Amino acid sequence: MLVVAVMYVGSAHIGLRMAFEQTNATAVWIPSGIALASLVLFGLRVWPGILLGAAATNALYFAGQTAQGPAPLLASALVTSAGNTLEAVAGYVLLARFVRSSHPFDNVRATFRFVAVAAAVPVIAASTGVIALVASGVAGWRLASTSWLTWWLGDASGILVYAPMLLSWAGPSRVRWTLPRIAEAAIILLSLMPTGFVLFGGWLAERYTYSLPYLVMPLLLWVVFRFGLREASTAVALVSAVAIWGTVRGHGPFLAESLNESLLLVQFFASTVAVTVLALSAAVAERDGLLEQLREINRTLEDRIAARTSELASINQALTVEIRQRSAAEELIKHLANHDTLTGLANRRLTEELFESSEAMARRHGNYMALLFLDLDGFKPINDKFGHGTGDELLRKLAERLIGTVRESDHVARFGGDEFIVLLPELASPDDATRVAEKILRAVAEPFLLRGESTALAGASIGIAIYPHDGRDFATLVQCADTAMYRAKAQGKNRWVRYQREAREHFPLPLMATVRSPDSSR
Repeated sequence: MLVVAVMYVGSAHIGLRMAFEQTNATAVWIPSGIALASLVLFGLRVWPGILLGAAATNALYFAGQTAQGPAPLLASALVTSAGNTLEAVAGYVLLARFVRSSHPFDNVRATFRFVAVAAAVPVIAASTGVIALVASGVAGWRLASTSWLTWWLGDASGILVYAPMLLSWAGPSRVRWTLPRIAEAAIILLSLMPTGFVLFGGWLAERYTYSLPYLVMPLLLWVVFRFGLREASTAVALVSAVAIWGTVRGHGPFLAESLNESLLLVQFFASTVAVTVLALSAAVAERDGLLEQLREINRTLEDRIAARTSELASINQALTVEIRQRSAAEELIKHLANHDTLTGLANRRLTEELFESSEAMARRHGNYMALLFLDLDGFKPINDKFGHGTGDELLRKLAERLIGTVRESDHVARFGGDEFIVLLPELASPDDATRVAEKILRAVAEPFLLRGESTALAGASIGIAIYPHDGRDFATLVQCADTAMYRAKAQGKNRWVRYQREAREHFPLPLMATVRSPDSSR
């Protein structure tokens, strides 16, 4: 409170030196800006400091007036001090109500509300002050209107020019003061001060300066866009101080018939420049805030996109694994549906499909096909002796031998138990089938290593059916080959027998051309 009071009295002394017609109404009233800024920064608790400073200032002023007695002068001083204090308190309350921020320059709307408050609350001090002047006899009604205008404009310009500067300097700086930025600020200052002295200090003849007072605006805009409110409001205060100094000394474009009129013109100029700079600073601050929000939104969006992308990648990976698993499961199901689970050979269903495709090729090119129906001889004793596990192992090894015996284009299938089918497509001659049957008999006769013991089958009985002689469909050829296989067993096993269609009507079992195994044929 004491600091506020001292600052109030000190700045008031400057203003009273330029008072209108020996009154305390002045167009330069810095204390109004100090009072409002102190309340915004420290709250209502400092209002006694404002009252103390205003009372001391007005007491000193009215003490110098000898036209009236001490009682009226003291009353006028108290009324004027109350008006000064009420002006600051009203401004604080209105800002708290309509701006709700200790920094009312972060957006354009709040800034113009501050300007409206700065224009409204001086009415309180101007009205109470002029009433006190008239009531005390210091000024008559003839000077009332001019005193009121001077008082109102002095307080309004003091709030507009100096309150923003004090508030901005009390807060953190928004500028990173690097060496290039310091050099830039020095260039602006070295450009701004000479410009001010040229326009307002008499460095240039007055007839050239009347149309140039706003030449300072480009430099002030440079400060606004390159720095912040603190630097911009300080530049406005410096320009205002130079303009007042030059006008008091009788220089510059604002000279009028009286000093008061000249100072009114200066303060109109300073207030206009201050409002412009505050609005632009608020627009820039609002733009920077929106850009930062946009950058934050972009960062958040990028993080969300990255997280979502990672999540989608994980989902895609999981789906890929699931698709592979399903594909593998489908392939397994398809394989199980078309193959024998023990040997991995084709089953009857797949063999029939292979026959259909092979039959179409054979019909188109005029080739023969053969179907060999193979039944093992002596498999049951081995199965009974060694067990079903060993029997299954023998069947698997036999399947491998059969595949190794025939061509890659041939098809080996298991029909169940110890029965196998060999489909031989694209044969040049039916005799090719008998040669394959002989190779199979030799392969079956080779011993098998089962549980570390060499074991041999008794052989195999093979029935052969030829396409298209014995049939043109799969079922007929299987029936014919099966009949021939039983004939081979009846004739002593371990041999192949080719089905003979012409003997079918005369014998219970068709007469077959028979060839024994390689040992018997010799």
